[in-house]
Amino acid sequence: MKNKKTKNKEKNNSTICIAIIVILVLIFSPICTYLIASLFKNNHSFIPAVGTANAWIGFAGSVIGGSMTIIVLYFTVKRAQKEAKSYKKQLIKPSLYCELKNVDDNNRFILEEPQNDYSRIEWKIINTSSNPAYNVKIIEENDYIYDTSNDKWRKIKDDFYTYYGISIFTVRVYESMFVPPNKSQTCYTNFYFEKNEKTYNLWHGKTFMHSIVFEYYDASNENKYVSEFVFEMHILFTVDDDVHYMLANTYTKILE
Repeated sequence: MKNKKTKNKEKNNSTICIAIIVILVLIFSPICTYLIASLFKNNHSFIPAVGTANAWIGFAGSVIGGSMTIIVLYFTVKRAQKEAKSYKKQLIKPSLYCELKNVDDNNRFILEEPQNDYSRIEWKIINTSSNPAYNVKIIEENDYIYDTSNDKWRKIKDDFYTYYGISIFTVRVYESMFVPPNKSQTCYTNFYFEKNEKTYNLWHGKTFMHSIVFEYYDASNENKYVSEFVFEMHILFTVDDDVHYMLANTYTKILE
């Protein structure tokens, strides 16, 4: 989806285009008028003299002026139509953000007893607008580990469980969801952490980030939006060999 900076850039480009066309017309119109006047001022045997030079200058000025008006009007109408379409799009645009549910006041994940080895991280897709969101579906999930040497997040391309002892994925109950205005839909992300000496050395006091990318449409079913829900989980081992999962950060951002 286009941000405000991109929209302003497109608007400026349209204005620049109109200005360039007007300038070119103003530059070349005297030249064209002079050539037309010269053509009929001189008595060329292959062109019969029709009217006076002044008459042709007036005619050329009218044609050039009318053409310039039509060109400017065309771009003005085109831009007005684009702005009207953008305004209409904003009127029906849904606004979604995500919120974790099973996190306590101390930012600790409260995970239920594992079922089939997996606990569940509960979260909601919340529609804060008065416009419905259609065909909401998850299209991608990624995991990242914080690279202290480069001071940035690094995407994990290896098998997350095999190399890091973590398996995490969102349960897709439906192929797509409908989120009504000012309502929400609950989602569940399965989470499994294999607790052993290897994972202790890998993860104690460290953080990983899970990213869930989802798309959705407005009521026209023509405008697609893509957002990303991110949460960072900090892993701590206690002296009793228990594991605590702490929420380090979470946010939702619009990608398109």
